[in-house]
Amino acid sequence: MSHHLSIFQPLKPIHCDESSCHSFFMSMMRRPWRYSCGLLITALATLSTIPAQAITFSGTATGTWGDPIIGNNTTPVFSGVGTNAFSWGVPALGFADNELGFQGLTFNTGPDVLFPIGNLTYFNGTIQQDTGVDGVSLSIDLAFATPEPITQVFNFDFAIITTPNIGTPAENADSLLPVATFGDRIITVGGEDYTLQLTGFSQDGGLTSSPAFSVLEETQTTATLYGRLTPPPLSAPILAPSPGGGVSTPGSDTAIPEPSFTLGLGLVALYGLVKKLTGKR
Repeated sequence: MSHHLSIFQPLKPIHCDESSCHSFFMSMMRRPWRYSCGLLITALATLSTIPAQAITFSGTATGTWGDPIIGNNTTPVFSGVGTNAFSWGVPALGFADNELGFQGLTFNTGPDVLFPIGNLTYFNGTIQQDTGVDGVSLSIDLAFATPEPITQVFNFDFAIITTPNIGTPAENADSLLPVATFGDRIITVGGEDYTLQLTGFSQDGGLTSSPAFSVLEETQTTATLYGRLTPPPLSAPILAPSPGGGVSTPGSDTAIPEPSFTLGLGLVALYGLVKKLTGKR
């Protein structure tokens, strides 16, 4: 009796991820060709359509205040170094002192997506002269859970601009601003170098941002610090269209066939090999 092999017989589609498809191919290689050709061709076509998984960054941010910048203050008073709440100054009679707080947030984001890092709260109190500070440092820890568990630490110095409270409410506002621009930081995650860009503080969900903000006397303001992780640039050369319908590399006259055409050639070659190996029995 003759056994005829045909790739035109109806086949049920195979659904698998990359790992399971690899195991399937290996099992097919150990079977007689007459049983596995049709399934192997179908699985090969299925595997070619598996999409690449987008990388996800998730984790938690925390912040602690460091040593203050004393400046010309002769009798500075402060507390909260090493915590997420820093206060300074001796309050004037009937008023409260100044306070800064940073509440880190959890994040789950992808490359080139703006995400919140933490909320910074500033209460502008009224303090006695020469009891304040001119600035303070902030340490932000980004503890990544995915794509791999690592922690990156970033340190920033902020200047505190204190007014003498002799003008209009707007003129009496105190300000907080970074001593230097935030700049870009490099984070190595998953073996790739990503650029962390701190876009500044925002009070409208990240639509607009500023590196600094002002607070009216005896009021409190909260703003969110936002960032973005930018992936490394692609280093592959740009492929130009070829007259034959494929693409060609710079400095070469050889066209690379389109992916679908390449897959078709692979299937034809595979069928020819199987037909040669099996023949008729």
